[in-house]
Amino acid sequence: MLCMALSAAIVRAAASVPRLDLAASIGLDGDGDPTKISGTMRISGLPLNDVCFYLPYNDPDYGHNRGTQQRVDRLTRASGQTLFWGGRQKIFPSKQFHIEPLAAHVVRLVRSAPADHIELEFNSKMPVPPVHAASDWIFDGFYPKLLPSCPIELPKSSYLQYTPPMDIHFQITHPSTLLYLGLAKDSPSQDDNHDVASGSLLAQRYVFGLARGMKSLHLEVESIPFEVHYREDWFLELIPSIEKLLPIYKNLLGNAPFEKFVFVETSELQRGDLPAMIAINRPRQSALNSIVTGGTNWYHWLVARALANQWFGAAVGIETPDDEWLVEGSAEYAVLEALRRMPERFNLFQKRADGSYFFSIDFMEVLEISAASMRRSAPFTQLVNSQMQSERPRRLQFALSFVRHTIAMKQVAAQVGKDRFFAFLRSLTQSHRTRHLTPKSFMAHFAHRPSPLSPI
Repeated sequence: MLCMALSAAIVRAAASVPRLDLAASIGLDGDGDPTKISGTMRISGLPLNDVCFYLPYNDPDYGHNRGTQQRVDRLTRASGQTLFWGGRQKIFPSKQFHIEPLAAHVVRLVRSAPADHIELEFNSKMPVPPVHAASDWIFDGFYPKLLPSCPIELPKSSYLQYTPPMDIHFQITHPSTLLYLGLAKDSPSQDDNHDVASGSLLAQRYVFGLARGMKSLHLEVESIPFEVHYREDWFLELIPSIEKLLPIYKNLLGNAPFEKFVFVETSELQRGDLPAMIAINRPRQSALNSIVTGGTNWYHWLVARALANQWFGAAVGIETPDDEWLVEGSAEYAVLEALRRMPERFNLFQKRADGSYFFSIDFMEVLEISAASMRRSAPFTQLVNSQMQSERPRRLQFALSFVRHTIAMKQVAAQVGKDRFFAFLRSLTQSHRTRHLTPKSFMAHFAHRPSPLSPI
């Protein structure tokens, strides 16, 4: 299948990206938790046709009774200049547009007059976290997301297309009692009770966190600032791996995609594809935590994967969840090569005092077992069709489909030479910072000059 890349179309030149100016302030609920956020957003550099937005799920009953049908009914009834959002909130588009609901979470802004920008207001209530996560909050998807095309065609998976890369400029005002987690640094506002975090980044979305009661450590690796926010001291054992991984990934994947990285020990879901932020989940069971952190390299593997996802996932994104295997498989290959250069972490289990293993299984063996499992369970699975599109929608893909892409990358690297293949990966990540990565563009990059793998 990889040989088909040689006849693929040449990748089109990257276009300039829209600019998003985002200003928001955090509000506290009755318990003093930051579950309310409101602000304004301005998007400029848009095409002169209509635009579509995805409205983040914002129902106050999230996690209990999602009320999907009621939400559909509300959007269907929405008209004119006001859209009821989540039963309580509203979006106010400028008078140069009117709203047309397209789906349960999608609206189209139809232009009534020429304009090169859009200004919106939003007022969101974030889902209430479970009790064990009531001391750190990650704000992701709190503002309407611009979709890459309009009118949109829903992917086969019925999910929505992801936001295109944007030049994002943000300013977040939050209570000074809470620690800001993310790009930029806090600075006091005119109000002594609040701080302001401001900065910019090139990404598909902007994500930040707030926390209370966390310890922090600041370090610099390869001239890149790292912030580590943690609660338990075992988290600091990951720092030597972080210091080794960054220069390895710079060699494999290119320069760091963000000006700073933020590692957070969180009780929320583990996530590595948040732009500039890596959230590592901690087990709540003390026995499990001591086993995982004391005798295995499991968390070092997680950090390696999460950091690789900053290149493939956070910086280089995809257009539809159907293509998730593409970035996940690419990140997995980077982890394989990185851990090979860290022998003390390549095996899942750490050595005993005498240098032996109580049990041994390394990262490559785990990949081979995963590939064998897929070959047995789904032997005829294809990743792409003849049009170089994902063969199946995300919901019908085998869970380990990305491993097949990882193994294919490993085979190509062995055939053309690793140095040449790593140069290809560096040029790929650089060229796709301002547009989505697709199977077609990935394959086309093999033949597209000046790719290191283009024919001579």
